[in-house]
Amino acid sequence: MAGLFELREAVAVKLQRENRLAADPRSEILVTNGTIEGLFLAMTALLNPGDEVLVLARLPHYEGFVSFPAGKPILIRASADGQLQPTRESIEELITPRCRMLLLNSPHNPPGASCPGGRWRCWRTWPSGTV
Repeated sequence: MAGLFELREAVAVKLQRENRLAADPRSEILVTNGTIEGLFLAMTALLNPGDEVLVLARLPHYEGFVSFPAGKPILIRASADGQLQPTRESIEELITPRCRMLLLNSPHNPPGASCPGGRWRCWRTWPSGTV
């Protein structure tokens, strides 16, 4: 079930009006009960056996999203201050040819740490196809 069609239509209108993004509510918008369901569905649809996913911290449900379709979660080291702030270098050293995805969460619970905006921008500079 993709979600109530009227809601998907409203999302498409919002995306076009506020973000200038065209999305077909019949085939390009999926409404889920929450993040956990959405992530689970995305991992199941996108991962193949043996694909690696870089995961920010040791959270059982994130590792389970990756492991269920036979993917391999690769844990990203947290910063020494315990705020779960990875550096570009701590992520780059984990990238292998089998790496297919980088799964980040901000703010990250339980500590409620957020990644500063500048850090998000540096990750967007990776070449397409790297992660």
